[in-house]
Amino acid sequence: MATQVLKSIKGKVVRLTRLDSCGEVVEGSCTTLVTDCFVSVTMTAEIEEGDEYLQKNAFGDFCINDKDVDRIKRVNTMIEFAEANPDALDIIANAQPVVSGGNTIGATFGPETQTAAFALEVWTKRTNPENCDATNPEHGYFLVPFVKNGRIDGDILIENGALTVSVMGQAFEAPASWDEGPYTDNPFVESFPAGDFFGMVVTDVQPPAVTNGCVAYVAPT
Repeated sequence: MATQVLKSIKGKVVRLTRLDSCGEVVEGSCTTLVTDCFVSVTMTAEIEEGDEYLQKNAFGDFCINDKDVDRIKRVNTMIEFAEANPDALDIIANAQPVVSGGNTIGATFGPETQTAAFALEVWTKRTNPENCDATNPEHGYFLVPFVKNGRIDGDILIENGALTVSVMGQAFEAPASWDEGPYTDNPFVESFPAGDFFGMVVTDVQPPAVTNGCVAYVAPT
């Protein structure tokens, strides 16, 4: 059995999928969005340190020295966009779109974080691929299937430079409902393990086309 090592550079596209609070795909007119206008994606585990048990004797030596294992509570997930995309901020950060003449021209923001959830997928470039088919190249694929508590992260800085907007959420254990994913092609091939936070694979499933804002989700037949 061969092992395919992922040598990943650069980020190609991200795909956002709107989920309800239980992790089910929300079917509607603004459910999924694909963009290549992002700067970075960061995933950082938040750790609950295990309890320590220490007891010294009268001479100062340890009689008891033990520690429970650390546990990952959640994985903080941050995306830095190189654009202020109202639809992405709606899906992630509970923004309220501003619509004029049928066009979304911006968004407003209130005191609440996002009560629903979203899924994040990222396609990257794989260096030295074993499959050199130029028409069907291999990629790195990263999946965070259940991100909650989305919000804008940090400052929105207007200056003599490009505007970037950072958002973050907290990835929790994937629900069983994600399974093989809601789309026709599943880069993981198998079901994503319920209870895991995120995953990565080598895939020849090609990145989806960039969308003009969010679009309706169409369930595969």
